[in-house]
Amino acid sequence: MNLTPAHLPDMLKVFETLPDLYVLLTPDLLILTASNAYLEATVTTRNTIAGKYIFDVFPETSLHLQAEAVSMLKASFVQTLTTRKPHQLAIPPYTISHPEEKDMFIERHWTALNTPVLDEAGEVSYIIHKMGTITDRLVDQMNEQPGESLLEELNEQLRTLNAALIAARAQAELERSQWHHILMQAPAMICIFQGPEHVFKLVNPPYQQLVGQRPLLDKPIRHAMPELEGQPIFGLLDKVYHTGESFYAYEMKVQLDHDNTGKLGHNYYNFIYQAIRNLNGDIDGILVFAYEVTALVLARQKAEQDAKEKQLLNEQLTSTNEQLILTKKALEQLNAELEERVALRTGELRLAQAEAEEQRARLERLFMQAPAIICIHDGPDLVFELVSPAYQQLFPGRELLGKPLLEALPELEGQPLLDIIRQVYQTGQSYQGQEMLVPIAAYPGGPVEDRYWNFTYQARRDAEGRIDGLLVFSYDVTAQVLSHKAVVKQETYFRKMADQVPAMIWVTRADGYCTYLNKPWYAYTGQSEEEALGFGWLQATHPEDVSPSKETFFAANALKQPFSLLYRLKGKDGQYRWFLDKGEPTFDAACNFEGFIGSVVDVHEEQVAQQRLHLSVQAGKVGIWEWDIVRNQATYSDLLQEMFGLEAGRFTGEFDHAYQVFQQVIHPEDRPLVNGHVEKAFANRQAEFYVEFRIVRPTGEIAWIAERGEVIFDEKGPTRMNGTCIDITSRKLAEQATQRMSEEIAAANEELRAANEQIQATNEELAETNQQLVGINQDLDNFIYTASHDLKAPISNIEALLSALLRNLSAENFSSERVKHMLALMSESIERFKRTIANLTEVVKLQKENSGEKVLVDLLPVIREVSLDLEPLIKETNAHIEVEVTGCPPVRFSIKNLRSVIYNLLSNGLKYRSFDRAPHITISCKQEAAYLVLSVEDNGLGLERARLNQLFTMFKRFHDHVEGTGIGLYMVKKMVENAGGKIEVNSQLGLGSTFRVYFPH
Repeated sequence: MNLTPAHLPDMLKVFETLPDLYVLLTPDLLILTASNAYLEATVTTRNTIAGKYIFDVFPETSLHLQAEAVSMLKASFVQTLTTRKPHQLAIPPYTISHPEEKDMFIERHWTALNTPVLDEAGEVSYIIHKMGTITDRLVDQMNEQPGESLLEELNEQLRTLNAALIAARAQAELERSQWHHILMQAPAMICIFQGPEHVFKLVNPPYQQLVGQRPLLDKPIRHAMPELEGQPIFGLLDKVYHTGESFYAYEMKVQLDHDNTGKLGHNYYNFIYQAIRNLNGDIDGILVFAYEVTALVLARQKAEQDAKEKQLLNEQLTSTNEQLILTKKALEQLNAELEERVALRTGELRLAQAEAEEQRARLERLFMQAPAIICIHDGPDLVFELVSPAYQQLFPGRELLGKPLLEALPELEGQPLLDIIRQVYQTGQSYQGQEMLVPIAAYPGGPVEDRYWNFTYQARRDAEGRIDGLLVFSYDVTAQVLSHKAVVKQETYFRKMADQVPAMIWVTRADGYCTYLNKPWYAYTGQSEEEALGFGWLQATHPEDVSPSKETFFAANALKQPFSLLYRLKGKDGQYRWFLDKGEPTFDAACNFEGFIGSVVDVHEEQVAQQRLHLSVQAGKVGIWEWDIVRNQATYSDLLQEMFGLEAGRFTGEFDHAYQVFQQVIHPEDRPLVNGHVEKAFANRQAEFYVEFRIVRPTGEIAWIAERGEVIFDEKGPTRMNGTCIDITSRKLAEQATQRMSEEIAAANEELRAANEQIQATNEELAETNQQLVGINQDLDNFIYTASHDLKAPISNIEALLSALLRNLSAENFSSERVKHMLALMSESIERFKRTIANLTEVVKLQKENSGEKVLVDLLPVIREVSLDLEPLIKETNAHIEVEVTGCPPVRFSIKNLRSVIYNLLSNGLKYRSFDRAPHITISCKQEAAYLVLSVEDNGLGLERARLNQLFTMFKRFHDHVEGTGIGLYMVKKMVENAGGKIEVNSQLGLGSTFRVYFPH
């Protein structure tokens, strides 16, 4: 039977390697394990005794003395279990088997100490059975001192030996406890795996924080962290276990489910896998030491990305400048061509004035239809000249038009709003009000109600620039203001409640800005609100904790994830205490991130107890040193000596000589800094110090070291110092590289600012030129409109003359084939002329206005209406129309224009069908970035790629077997672009075409 309970202590290996004779027993006296020294002394092996009853392993025999020894030991076990206190005894001789001669026995004389291990309830969980052999000493003394004197001396030696054994046991237990605390309180992530399945046997808190509350102990890593499947970790552990070769990882990405939500993180770590061997030299576990370097990796990656973006931006600026130069030359040439035409058409300005009047009337209609509250006051009495329907609806029982303001709304007398209105009229300076209280009555003599408004008052000027009225744009925001006041009231209640909580409570905005701290914060720190709010809490944070605190907080704020932060806060008495800060993100009803709410709890006593332990272990690339100031003895780990470029094991106990050697390795410029921190810690009775400095190794290599030390004092002064050192050269080099990159980026930004100023000047020139072109285009549009209008009458006359000619032709002349042909050509020419004039008129109308109000329109009903209009053509061509727009949201577009777009695209798919197959047209839609994309795909004739750029040109046609004007797709393109969208086409000759219309959200 091989008994290995799951609840055995994690430090079982330490117990088995103790130098004395130990056996660990259950309360039922079953052997759990034994020290190697015990196995050697009793000539047994661990496998043969583990899990067995101790008196089955060492039974009674017929020998009287041996039976007496067993009885005495049983009695001692009973006393230990009953009293729950240690019990020691000397045992008579007990024989054991000879290791080499099968039938021979060896007589041994023993001493025994039984020590109970109690649980939290005071019950015995284990018994530590310690044996001592005094056989050799007894033999020697028996040869020299016979009789009672020999027995008395032996008893005295047994008492002395038992006392020494008790002290040794206590010292061994203390050493085991100290090393366990070192591992559990180290700032690095440490765990111990056991066996080929890599079962977690020890996990310190930083390692546990990798996966939150997920249980790890006594579980194989493949079961405890299944998300590592497919990552290198399992293979690396297997390799270290089977080969014994340590593995060092540098900035390796390891993806874990940190919050146990199924979402994997993207963090980077430096870590070491080191095999653990038993006394036989066999590998039975792996020690893991790790620390996170995500921030360092991301900083370096960002620096590299910034460099790439800088290079790309320079290339884009060069290309943009070249395009601007070409555009400017093209505009100058076009301007020269148009100036001559503008000079010939100045007489047409009167038509432009008429158009301006129409524009004014249209603007008035727009005001009257606007959902905003709009009105126009005329003259110093502020007579209502125009009132929008939305404005009039506020006062359903009052007449406003034609009345002065105070006559129509007398309750405004004495209100601040009236002074504002008069000031705008007198000075001409516009005024914008936000959430302003203006009490008004909806009906004459009705109750005055508090209403809140956002509004703009703007002076109106006549042709000579004098103020002759006011324009008013306003919105009723009463509901929003009342809602905000309710929120403020709730927040006030929350703050009063939070001030009564014994813990410190805080609240931040989405940008991390602290907006609230409760009274316990101010009571402890002594800060005022002005000092603490915003980011003032960092002023109360220990200088050494400011940087990591900021990094942790802002990282969590960016990820909108909970965080936990340990740091020191300065009290109003000037002393620092340790606090645990935990924050949770908050979101509004629409799941928008609003910030954090958190609490700060005093954990000073717990943290101080933890920090008095060692800060690292040798296997984790952390050098450890310890100085017993009273005895002037020092110990230095091998890794520390190697870190300073010295031979491992060179210094084993002396302090003075080792101190001088280490001082010589420290960079001369940094020695005062290092010594100053130590002297300050001694002088101020400061428990801790931290310093970063350079060293010059004997090879001449310069490296950066981060040292953290702890000073222990008694009433007389310092008694002991402990410390750790870490090589931070990589981090320092990365910081220097980042600084250089920042300086280069700053210089590049300065160059970009200069280039932007040049581009701005060029843009201003282009804007002026474009303004001139807009006026010219308006003149051209007016000319086309006039020409189409004036040509209608002559064409009508020609058409009437042709009808009269047909009536007056004799039957003989009318029967002539030549006459018929000529008359047909004339009729066809007149029809083409009329269609051309109509198309020109439509083009001008399209360019002057957006052809209809934009509203939310569902695609499916419009497609069905168009399909009904085209139903005869669909049946004639035996076409199949497939519509897949059920899940598409509505588009904001003119209903008339949307129908025209779908009609043109669908009818083109039917008209320009293939001669070899029936038409198949698919209409579908999808979301794409800021657009809703409507696709119309057909299997018709298609076009060559070279002709696609001419497809949307006015009057352009590529097929003559179907009647058309060549203006449909031009109109579609104009309507879509006027609405802020675009249209694209892909086509293959003989296969078909796909049109994609992009409607903006």
